[in-house]
Amino acid sequence: MTFPAVEELIPHRAPVRYVDRVVAVAGASVVTEARIDRFGPWNAVPPFVLVEGLAQSLACLAELDRRAGGATPAGKPLLTGISDARFEACPWGPITFEVDVTDQRFGATWARGRARAGGVVVAEATLQAAFLPTEALL
Repeated sequence: MTFPAVEELIPHRAPVRYVDRVVAVAGASVVTEARIDRFGPWNAVPPFVLVEGLAQSLACLAELDRRAGGATPAGKPLLTGISDARFEACPWGPITFEVDVTDQRFGATWARGRARAGGVVVAEATLQAAFLPTEALL
């Protein structure tokens, strides 16, 4: 299946867009890929980049669901919480992000995400997101 370009799904642009393409969507799950090239003084990919990649993947899933007529509300998705995060050293290069929505209630969404480099899990976290209504974006 072919998916829209990430630039059509989320507002993030380089250098803070960490998702390059959507690979698969199945129900409430998404797999995305990115090539994170070396930047800054770090020897490995910083954890904040991995968490942001997971959050951007969740935002891509939400927009694809909204476009398909799903229950995702219109508006701008916002990352409102991170918990149960775990990180390993992650080399620069290709990364796969996997995000599964685990719960939706009271206007909030919870998801569990994993980032893999070379097939090895280098980050895991539970994400919480909410939607800023379109009328609040004025």
